[in-house]
Amino acid sequence: MQARVLVLLLACALMVAIGQPVLRGQDAVTATSTHSGGPAQASPDVAGDTDSGDQPEVDGGLAADDDPDVSTRPDDEASRGDDVPRPAELPAVDCKKKRCVALTFDDGPGLPTPRLLDTLKRQRVPATFFLVGQMVKYRPKVAARIAREGHELGVHGWNHADLRRLKPKDLAWQLHRTKQLIQNATGIRPTLARPPYGATNKQVLRAQRQAGLAEVLWNLDTSDWKIRDAGHVRRSVLSQVKRNTVVLMHDIRPTTVDAIAVMVRELKRRGFTLVTVTQLFGRTRPGVSYLDWK
Repeated sequence: MQARVLVLLLACALMVAIGQPVLRGQDAVTATSTHSGGPAQASPDVAGDTDSGDQPEVDGGLAADDDPDVSTRPDDEASRGDDVPRPAELPAVDCKKKRCVALTFDDGPGLPTPRLLDTLKRQRVPATFFLVGQMVKYRPKVAARIAREGHELGVHGWNHADLRRLKPKDLAWQLHRTKQLIQNATGIRPTLARPPYGATNKQVLRAQRQAGLAEVLWNLDTSDWKIRDAGHVRRSVLSQVKRNTVVLMHDIRPTTVDAIAVMVRELKRRGFTLVTVTQLFGRTRPGVSYLDWK
């Protein structure tokens, strides 16, 4: 009898020893499914569809799946374009009577851009920013600030690729994705574009027309991208500026930002009126190129 009881106790102990890990494993599976919220859901793409992997791979840069999208950050100001204040209404300027100059900045928003915005705000000067899509993705709040403080926004491609070398579908994707991303971040729908490097042709103009964008080049290049010296930037503008000049600069260059305050004060002293591109040209037409840097 005692032997039977002993065997029974040993059997129960063995069942408990075997069953406990199984029970823990089931608990672990249950806990994992509870905390993960179920299977991962695809995040909507900024352009309005999903990043399913069929977005064109862009030469020299990232495809849509290579980095997190701003739309996956619900607390980001970029995901609430309707909440971003509209830019201040800029007064009409008659540039046939006034000596107008448009300061334009490419490649941002960059790390020095907030400091540039501080300077422009103190000087009460509007400017035009041609934004790179990838830069807007990582600094949507800076893009929103650019718009909120009354500056003009334009498209500068997704990743600064030479648009002439892209296939038509990739070119269209660059323009439309960047345009939509700017609108999502700022609440403003861009109507202007500047192709990287000023590299344009009939195909680029056609794509810009289809995207509802006018092409704006420049007629004064500071070469700040090459000569990174504030004094050079300032002198290049002040020695060449004339009525209806569109100045090319880059807000990703700290030396360019260093030059702006003194440059603007001197331009004002000489009687120039600082304006946006639209204030200078008036209403622009999609697919039409304004100015020729060559």
